[in-house]
Amino acid sequence: MLGELTRLEDAVGRALIDETLAGKATDYLDQIMSLTTGIRETVLDMGRQIAGSGDDLSPRAQADSSVAALGDDVTLRLQTLTASPPRMAGG
Repeated sequence: MLGELTRLEDAVGRALIDETLAGKATDYLDQIMSLTTGIRETVLDMGRQIAGSGDDLSPRAQADSSVAALGDDVTLRLQTLTASPPRMAGG
């Protein structure tokens, strides 16, 4: 997943440079980059928390951890990332 996020960040970064040099608005690309960066940070945080839990991966320990909340955060960010851009949504 982190490899895919890196490729997405690279592609968005190149598009940001191209659009900026062409004098075009980059608001939508800025939002994609922010969401992608947020997803990366959240996934890394989830990994740290899971690694820190050691062998205690019982259902109760999982429910008590904030990993589930971080998973919800990633889901929300992915839903936002995959939403249609305003010009395609008719907005």
